[in-house]
Amino acid sequence: MGCGLRKLEDPDDSSPGKIFSTLKRPQVETKTEFAYEYVLLDFTLQASSNPEVIKINSILDIVTKVENYYLKGYIVGAIHPVIQPVGQRKHLPASYLYRVVLSRLKLSPKNSAAPS
Repeated sequence: MGCGLRKLEDPDDSSPGKIFSTLKRPQVETKTEFAYEYVLLDFTLQASSNPEVIKINSILDIVTKVENYYLKGYIVGAIHPVIQPVGQRKHLPASYLYRVVLSRLKLSPKNSAAPS
């Protein structure tokens, strides 16, 4: 005897429309004539052994660190603060990590071709 509820299915992260499938790609296309490119940058207020995480003294330093992206046409879409524990045993102090999402509009390849 069943309860009438749908069976749980394994999520397919690669199917279109899923947030995880779009976050894994550097370019997200929409149903319009445009595409968006994005860059994720991670910043920390404490020292990090990860070379991809940029050390800053204050959250205000993020503005100067993303200036080169502004010149390339990117805009800041969001700044996400994340708190991560430092070490396996230590719960305090916490390491503050900020993820900055930059994006820019890019013409789709089908519209960038010259008309013939």
